[in-house]
Amino acid sequence: MQEITAYTGALQKAHARLLELEAVTTELLTCPEEQLESLFCRRDALMDELEGLMGPEGQPGLPPPEDTSPEAAALREAAGQCQAAACRLAQLDQQAVARLQNMQQRILQKIRTVGRSAGAHAARYYTPASPSSSFTGSV
Repeated sequence: MQEITAYTGALQKAHARLLELEAVTTELLTCPEEQLESLFCRRDALMDELEGLMGPEGQPGLPPPEDTSPEAAALREAAGQCQAAACRLAQLDQQAVARLQNMQQRILQKIRTVGRSAGAHAARYYTPASPSSSFTGSV
């Protein structure tokens, strides 16, 4: 019984972290590009915290449906909330990946455009003078 209560508490904490992760991921979709790095750091920290809550060895399974105790019902409810948040998060992750790919394509296009410019062509033939050489002759 205490194992179910402890696991329910862990699931409730995990649900809270999943909601935070969902909020950060949603913000990734609309934030200015300058904020992306800090949001990714926050997202990584939340993912690490979630992993710490659930542990690498996993947790006990859900109680059988015949178990109608309040503890079992609370455990099923917490597991359902976590699963719903995880499903929403998976969809948001796909959208975030699409945004990052669009940004990448836009940046690559800018690089290509700059690389084809007249200044870029001229820069290929420009050789700067060595700073150590001092020209003292007259022109």
